[in-house]
Amino acid sequence: MSEHAATGQAQAFPAPARLVRAALPVFVLSVFTSALLLFAVQPLVAKMALPRFGGSPAVWSVAVCFFQAALLAGYAYAHVLTRALPLRTAAGVHVAVLALAGLALPLGLGAGWPALERAAPAAALGALLLASVGAPFIAMAANAPLLQAWFARSGHARAHDPYFLYAASNLGSFLALGAYPFVIEPLLSVQAQSLAWSAGYALMVLLAAGCAALVWTRGGVRPAQPSATAVTGWPLRLRWMALAFAPSALLVAATAHVSAEVAAAPLLWTLPLALYLLTFVLAFARGRVPGMKAALGLHVPLVVGLSLAAVAGLGGNWLVMLALNLAGVFVASLVCHGALARLRPPAEALTGFYLWISLGGALGGLTAAVIAPALLTTVAEYPVLLALTLLARPRLLRLSAHGLMRGAGMGLLVAGALYAGVAALDPDTYLLAWIVALLSVYALLLRSRPAMALGLAAGLLAAGFASEADPRTIAAERGFYGVHTVTDSGSGRFRVLHHGTTIHGAERLDARGEDGRPVPISYYHDATGFADVIAARRARARMGSVAVVGLGAGALACRAEAGERWRFFEIDPAVIRIASDPSLFSHLSECPPEGGVVQGDARLTLTDEPRNAYDLIVMDAFSSSAIPAHLLTLEAFALYESLLAEGGVIVLHVSNRNMDLAPSVTATAAAAGLHARLGEHPAPSGAYMMGTRVIALARSPDDLSALDGPQWRALEPEPGVRAWTDDWSNTLGAVWRMHGPGR
Repeated sequence: MSEHAATGQAQAFPAPARLVRAALPVFVLSVFTSALLLFAVQPLVAKMALPRFGGSPAVWSVAVCFFQAALLAGYAYAHVLTRALPLRTAAGVHVAVLALAGLALPLGLGAGWPALERAAPAAALGALLLASVGAPFIAMAANAPLLQAWFARSGHARAHDPYFLYAASNLGSFLALGAYPFVIEPLLSVQAQSLAWSAGYALMVLLAAGCAALVWTRGGVRPAQPSATAVTGWPLRLRWMALAFAPSALLVAATAHVSAEVAAAPLLWTLPLALYLLTFVLAFARGRVPGMKAALGLHVPLVVGLSLAAVAGLGGNWLVMLALNLAGVFVASLVCHGALARLRPPAEALTGFYLWISLGGALGGLTAAVIAPALLTTVAEYPVLLALTLLARPRLLRLSAHGLMRGAGMGLLVAGALYAGVAALDPDTYLLAWIVALLSVYALLLRSRPAMALGLAAGLLAAGFASEADPRTIAAERGFYGVHTVTDSGSGRFRVLHHGTTIHGAERLDARGEDGRPVPISYYHDATGFADVIAARRARARMGSVAVVGLGAGALACRAEAGERWRFFEIDPAVIRIASDPSLFSHLSECPPEGGVVQGDARLTLTDEPRNAYDLIVMDAFSSSAIPAHLLTLEAFALYESLLAEGGVIVLHVSNRNMDLAPSVTATAAAAGLHARLGEHPAPSGAYMMGTRVIALARSPDDLSALDGPQWRALEPEPGVRAWTDDWSNTLGAVWRMHGPGR
């Protein structure tokens, strides 16, 4: 059926002109509100789930994967509804579905499945999200394609091209994500956010009912069937999926990358997603895509630079690296979504178009959040996905078979050089060869030969996977809680445990202490805050039991003395395997803790410990540079205090290159009735001898009186700094205190 015929059929049931004019603002407001709620709920629910899953950055990756799958389900439902039912019936059914889904509100997480959460946290989190928020999210996700399909048959002057509503939808999403870390999270508790979102859902149902009332005037019109020009074949559908797959997967990979370096917090979840959605707004705007020319110019340099940094493990100022990674997500997504917008079909095939791009997006999220961590021991997918976005460049989409062969040949040459470098060269020479190879291909690319873009993409793909065979790594594990690698120093005298880009422990292989045991180094040597607190506690009285949250390489076990019962609590089974393997680290094998190692999140496992039993509690739990905020809340401090023996001390490791945690910890400790002292110890000379920043807490100032050296000072709550609770925390404030003006 032609577009003209479809329009003519709709005009057989003319609507009053007044209602037709009213359609545009009602539809725009309804689509905007739906998108606002859809993307405000994502960081809210993920934040609710963080304490249940150890504050892992993977919580957001899995959540994004779930929400993309739920979006796909909503789009599939919209597509079937539009194709199978008359307009009136479809409108009534959808409003009823929205209302029924609202019975699951207000938002909240159920009890879950503790055993599954320990054994398969990603699967448990997905099931928990489905049970808690799945019904309202899926029902509301159908609004965007359904309302656009309804508007296409509204008789409005702009009904022939309803894609502008997609831009309105993504604008609502963008505003929700921008407001969450800067307005919603700092001002509202989680419970208040849940109630506000539920009220917004009720408003959205009323708006959707208003849209249904407007289209009700169209009578019993059967769904419009695709015209000959709107019929889409498999090659085009696969291109839609591919153009949606690459940026979606890149979004998840990039967000996990930056979250692991700072914190599993809504700020670092929403910024990349907001920029990703902004590219949809720009790509589907009317006329030329704003900024596309600049994006195409920046695309290749950003992809090359970020790929080099990821593969070679290069770092720098985290704000600069964050800005570059966000720029990479934005530019690569705009290039892909611009190509997607150019391939959009006529309005009759609108719901099918959204279904296929949603499928591509869901597969991309699944690949980055679940499949890649299961198959790869490094973050190799990040440079690989960056490279894939090069294939969306306009001229490359029209590349001939001859051009494809030339590009593939160039890619094979670069790949061969990279793999040869990994196998035969030392790391520094390998890195130099890698840079030269990429710059050579890029120089050819500047001559506007699209085949070279394909060669560059192939070379970057090889570089990403070549990082799996890095000769510097002697062991690697990757799981829900991050990437762990064990390397030997260039001299071979030290073995080092990395979590992401952060050193989490080290052992000197060529020396032992007077007692024949390994000598603790890194954050645990004699000139650290940990050593001061342990010595001070022993000086006051015999130290019987010690609880340590966070295992690392197990170095603290070698600070135990005869007669002391040290018990370690570690959430990540990969860390336990690495620290327990005597071929990697010997701390646990030569200094076996009497209390053993308990696997699980400390907020759960510590509740099983006897009250008033521990003379010292050490909180040393980090995920790369990120901090699990749920271990620093008022409720957490109350738990720790209940476990302390008379005169006991809690010591928290707050060394962090991105956050100043001391004011928030002090405010929370004061609210819990605890006194605080800060110890700042600079790094002494020597390899892998780190400086530390720790906070000691106790019920009485007398219990901290021995901590009186020049490195120690008492802490008092600062005006305007609130205590963190399970219902409210502000990681953005901690970042601002570290990097804001005047610091």
